[in-house]
Amino acid sequence: MCIRDSLKYVPGTESLNPNYVPTKEVTLRTVTAEEDQRITDILQSCVVFLDTNRIVSLYQYFQEFDKARSGKVNTCQFFRILDKVKFCVSPSDQELLCKRYMDIGDKVNYSLFCEDVQPDRIPPAKDTAVPGYEGSPPLSKHKPWESKIQVPATPEVDMKNLLDLMRAHVVRERVGCYDAMHIHDRHNSGKMQPVKFQSVLNQLGFKITLKEARALEQHFMDPTKPEVCYRDFVNAMDSSFTQKGLERDPTCRVKSFQPMMPSDEVQPLESDADEQYVDEFMGNIALDFALRRIQPKSFFSQYDRCHIGSVTSAQFKAVMKNLNCPLSEQEFSLLSKRYLKGDRKICGDIGYVKFCRDLTSMVENPPIATSYAGL
Repeated sequence: MCIRDSLKYVPGTESLNPNYVPTKEVTLRTVTAEEDQRITDILQSCVVFLDTNRIVSLYQYFQEFDKARSGKVNTCQFFRILDKVKFCVSPSDQELLCKRYMDIGDKVNYSLFCEDVQPDRIPPAKDTAVPGYEGSPPLSKHKPWESKIQVPATPEVDMKNLLDLMRAHVVRERVGCYDAMHIHDRHNSGKMQPVKFQSVLNQLGFKITLKEARALEQHFMDPTKPEVCYRDFVNAMDSSFTQKGLERDPTCRVKSFQPMMPSDEVQPLESDADEQYVDEFMGNIALDFALRRIQPKSFFSQYDRCHIGSVTSAQFKAVMKNLNCPLSEQEFSLLSKRYLKGDRKICGDIGYVKFCRDLTSMVENPPIATSYAGL
């Protein structure tokens, strides 16, 4: 008995070798002489059919279902293509074809089928050094593209500047930190979970990054358990007001609350030319406001709810634009440097009280009634 006739295909045995490529010898199943003759007749009729109907390449039809170019399709797809080209195969003949061309994973090796019916229409193999290259192509050795650009590391968190920034937000927006955090402390232990701590900070409007939030957690973390001591955080925020502990000693006399006095400080610019340039265009602004009898202090004070004598850069720009006096980028940059509040450098607030006083001193006939008289 010929060795070829005794070959039997056992699914899954060859897949243990990742470099295995199925061949015609392996995919052949044991068939009888009558079945082999019937398969040959089917293939011969298919060759005549393809030539008669002028079907150029049956191989390309099968590749519509073979996106991975493995040389195999499932049984339904195989016979669907044959039906598409109108080559009818009976159910018994379909079973015989599956005996001949069935491959790993219960799929039909259409490459071998096309080699039998249209050998001149199969494209040449790219790697003929691999044994059995006429079957499934070898595994792809292509490596996916990976970007070599590394994201620069973010700078380390300066805890002092971060707390100053958060204190300024508490003062400006009148944020009550204790009440919002105490809701999550059912046992009145002064501690809360880090997830809830971050959630409360977001609800209170603190614009901080994830890295800054992690640094805050580590700064106020309880050394004995993974919980945040929110009372220490509240004390750090309340330090921007008067003194802490008033709820324990309600009869204590404290001075009147004034978180930040409006100051007359002016920051020096980089050169004398910048100082002269600022004085020139500020004179034009002062003359324009005097002719239109505009008191800019009253417009700035609408944004200053805590009466600290400063507004943010965006608020300063908005007021000047509403007064029909828009500033160029250079002019605004020089003004923000000159009138930058010394005690609010972290936020970049602009002291508008000193700015309005300088405008008043530059004209001979300023508006008589000013809303900042006495400051």
